[in-house]
Amino acid sequence: MLKTTRFLTCLMTLFVLATCALAAENKPQEDREGGIVGTGIVGTITELGSIYVNGQHVIFPADMIVASPLGIKPAAALGVGETVVVEATFADGSWNADYISQYLPVIGPVSAAGADGFSVLGSEILIDSDTAFDGVADAAALGQGDWVAINGLWRGNTVVASLVIKIDRQDEAVIVGSYRSDGTQGPAYVGGTQIIGMTPRHAQPDDVLTVRGVPAQNGIEALNVALGLFTRPVADILMEGYLSQPGPQGLYTIYGSGVIAYAGDEPMAVFSGRGLYCAQSVERQPIVPLAELPEDEQDRMQLLESLGREAAERCGG
Repeated sequence: MLKTTRFLTCLMTLFVLATCALAAENKPQEDREGGIVGTGIVGTITELGSIYVNGQHVIFPADMIVASPLGIKPAAALGVGETVVVEATFADGSWNADYISQYLPVIGPVSAAGADGFSVLGSEILIDSDTAFDGVADAAALGQGDWVAINGLWRGNTVVASLVIKIDRQDEAVIVGSYRSDGTQGPAYVGGTQIIGMTPRHAQPDDVLTVRGVPAQNGIEALNVALGLFTRPVADILMEGYLSQPGPQGLYTIYGSGVIAYAGDEPMAVFSGRGLYCAQSVERQPIVPLAELPEDEQDRMQLLESLGREAAERCGG
């Protein structure tokens, strides 16, 4: 597993040149030439102090600001149930966050609301007994046209919601997830949401896209499209989520991650439910399953806690 370091600019001295050569012996080509640093951690906050994500203790400076489609906020204001993207390096048993953003798969108006779930922009939102609500009592209290911000993880074209926040109407709706298209002039989708009026350039199937735009029936009229989850290249990605089945060419992904892996010639074991995975961000290497996770929140938290240090050591720590 890759060991993450920060590269300093090599000064023109024999000592530093020797140091860089030593580092190069232990790093893949992409790391040496692409400036790949740190580990990306994607998952649900399960505990505070600073925060725990995927069983990992993530600490951050007191003045760190979190990026969000809803506006910036202090990292100290993050709460349990929120889903986040963290860029961090491992030291002294904890992850030191360099950057944190909120991972909100869907922001937009509700349609077809019900007790077990509803849809937003054409993507289904699954509500279970562990889903928390902010600004509204439960899913049954949501009405058609109410705006919500969804924290959760993609399972196919459905978001398994950990926290639903009722919000004021926004200037733009947002969808963040895996891109899919048949490569023709047919419709393009992120999750279950049709992307209208803009063809994403340079995007491959299963890349993660952030699309901002105007809500439309079962879709979004795109005004802006961005590629990727991270602000910089990361060596490894430790993510809680759901794995897709390999496609005809053997390519598969963790839904909503942007990681594209190649199954190769060997049969691949795919968890039927939620899992904890380690993926390399380069070369389409197979995604490594670290644990199959129970859907029950308390059982899942206990398992993630027990895996904490082992998962870190196997995925960039």
